[in-house]
Amino acid sequence: MLCAELLYSIEQTAIYSPLDFFIRRTRMIHDLDHLSEQTTGILNLLAQQLAWTKEERSYFEREFRIWLTEQD
Repeated sequence: MLCAELLYSIEQTAIYSPLDFFIRRTRMIHDLDHLSEQTTGILNLLAQQLAWTKEERSYFEREFRIWLTEQD
């Protein structure tokens, strides 16, 4: 379900970062433990679909992990 939501958001709402999806574009409540476990998959999908460079991926991964830890 998360994969489908991400793909839809990329195509229909022009998200570009994990935080863009999880904070700005959706009103759904996500299980933070589940998100933490799925971080690699989420980033892989976004990087593949959005053609991120290594630097972009590294930046977005850092930003996403900081946000996850702040939610605890």
